[in-house]
Amino acid sequence: MTAKDAQDPAPDRPQRLAAIVESAKDAILGYTPEGIIDVWNAGAERVFGYPAAQMLGRSLAALLPVGAEDQWPMLLAACIGDGGAERYETTWQRQDGRAIAVDLSASTTTDAQGRVLRGAAIVRDISKRRSTERALRQSEVRLAAILDQTSMGLAQTDFEGRFELVNPRFCQIVGRPARELYRMRVQDLIHPDDVGKNIQLVRALLVQHSHFEIEVRFVLPDGSAVWTSNSVTAMLDSDGRPQHMISAVLDTTQQKLAMQHVELMLDELNHRVKNTLATVQAIAQQTLARAPDLAAFRVAFEARLLALSKTHNLLAADAWTGARVADIVAGELEPFQREDHGPDRVRMSGADVVLSPKRALALSMAIHELATNASKYGALSAAQGRVDVHWAMELRGEERWLTLHWSESGGPEVAVPSHQGFGTRLITEGLAFELNGDAAIDYRPSGVSCVINVPLSEVDGDGS
Repeated sequence: MTAKDAQDPAPDRPQRLAAIVESAKDAILGYTPEGIIDVWNAGAERVFGYPAAQMLGRSLAALLPVGAEDQWPMLLAACIGDGGAERYETTWQRQDGRAIAVDLSASTTTDAQGRVLRGAAIVRDISKRRSTERALRQSEVRLAAILDQTSMGLAQTDFEGRFELVNPRFCQIVGRPARELYRMRVQDLIHPDDVGKNIQLVRALLVQHSHFEIEVRFVLPDGSAVWTSNSVTAMLDSDGRPQHMISAVLDTTQQKLAMQHVELMLDELNHRVKNTLATVQAIAQQTLARAPDLAAFRVAFEARLLALSKTHNLLAADAWTGARVADIVAGELEPFQREDHGPDRVRMSGADVVLSPKRALALSMAIHELATNASKYGALSAAQGRVDVHWAMELRGEERWLTLHWSESGGPEVAVPSHQGFGTRLITEGLAFELNGDAAIDYRPSGVSCVINVPLSEVDGDGS
């Protein structure tokens, strides 16, 4: 302001101020201490839709939405300065009935005694800002829900590996709370054997801004490891520079263990097939060498294959984890337990012992040979003959043994054979070779007796 302006206030100053108010984009309202509107600019008409002719002389309360009349005292207090707030956000209503969010900046002029003479307010429509804020909050809520509920672990880190954000699932996978992870780096969690490859890929990510996937093991607080599949992406700023890394982590431990189990089972299957073929070949050779003719060979060979097959079925029923001694013995003696043979012809008793597949197959062949000999020459060849089979698990020093007793009675008088057949050799020599056990056959005149001793390993045990 020049000296001339100070001495001579421009007579057109009120007109200039009026022009400024009228041309403002925001709504500018003037009102009495009672809230009666006496200034309503073009901006107010654009914001609220009311022309000045309809609003001059009306109360500011006319701008409140229907049903919000109880807010009038608060609004008046804010507009005349008694509310102690320079800015005030509220909701007013346009002429078309639509409610809009507004930001109100009020000021007043007072007399020498501090009484309010009049008030003015600049009112800005902030509906779009409110809508944007509401959408942002909803987006944040949805993102938080996704982070909290997803079954995949999510982690944000800087390029030094320091954690910036983790979701609950990631904490669960690595076995650590978020507050602990925020003091750590990714390298602190990865198994030492997997760190090198991970660092190489991260360096490439910094240069190429590419995505990579890697399988790493995270070490849990108890020292065990969890296998994970990690999908890692660089988060870029507006200039395309990498700022953070986002990792989506999937726990693949169970899949890894399942794959290892399948590989182990395939190796075991190959081994068992070879052993079974070798067993069939040995049975065929020994049976053929001692058969008087092809018809006898066929009968003996098929019976022995059937015995082998029965035990295979028992093992297959339990996924080749093992077979119970009771099931093995019952399966081989089942043909001799029919009602026409008498209810007490075969009696079995013993502990609930589970044998490994190898021991189960060897024992089944031994029981089969004993039953075959008994049906041809021993107790099972006579109507009054009987077979008792009893087994128990014993402790010899620090080693567990299975002892099985086979006892025949009521059959024809037994004579010691002049030579050992394949069945006898299979029992006495085969068990010793296959299982590091032993078997002794006693050809007593009253009936054959056999005692079989088999050492049990960690994979054998009781059936509990």
